[in-house]
Parts: sequence; structure tokens; C-alpha cells
Amino acid sequence: MPLNDPGRGCPSSVRFVATGLRDAMLTVTGNLDDALVERCIVLLQAACGTGVRHMIVDISAVAGSLPARWAEVLKALRRDLEAGGGWLIVDGAAGRVVAPEPDLTVLFDAYRRTRADQSGRVRSDALLQPA
Repeated sequence: MPLNDPGRGCPSSVRFVATGLRDAMLTVTGNLDDALVERCIVLLQAACGTGVRHMIVDISAVAGSLPARWAEVLKALRRDLEAGGGWLIVDGAAGRVVAPEPDLTVLFDAYRRTRADQSGRVRSDALLQPA
């Protein structure tokens, strides 16, 4: 959904990809203005309403500062996902005021659990190997 922002000269876009029934990724690029935040809210609420429990939000290509409301949106999303046993990862949040990231060991453990097969065993390709 590209949005043109002639005032800033930086096109903005939102890309939502569902990678499974419970996994999704939202990527935002360009200027994150109030209208784009509203569009993201609609997408995130729809995803959570359909059962998504594991969400990655990539804001690494967002230009400029983040609207104050964006931090509140991410905090609420994290709270809702964690209440349902899920998680939220925000990529590109370093140095920005957004929802604090959980401890990486918690995320790795959650990732391994999501990659487990139906017998409850973790698939060998899901194990995180040291570099």
C-alpha cells in the first residue's frame, strides 16, 4: 500500500505478510505519519483478531522520528500478544522510544516452541546454532 508524501519527498509503504496461521510480519518504510499509524493499527488489530500470536514489526526503514502514538500502539500490541502466549519483535527500534524488547533468551525459547512439530519435539532445523 504505497502512500506518497509529496511534502517530505519520501514515499511511505506498509507491507503485511502472514507466514502461517499464527505468524506475521509488518514492514513499514518511509515517513510514519498519523495516517500511516492508523493504517498499521487496522492491520495489526485484524491480524490479532484472526489468531496471529507471533508478530515481527520492522521499522528499520522508517525515516525521521516516530509519532508518539506509535509507542503506545506497540506497547498495547505486545501486551495483547503476550497475554495470549505470543510475542512481538520490533526490528529497527534501537535508539527510538518504542515498546521495550524482551530478553533475547525469551525470544529464542519462544521461537523454538513455535517451530516444534505436532509431537512436541523441536525440529533440528529450528535449533539455533552459535555462529
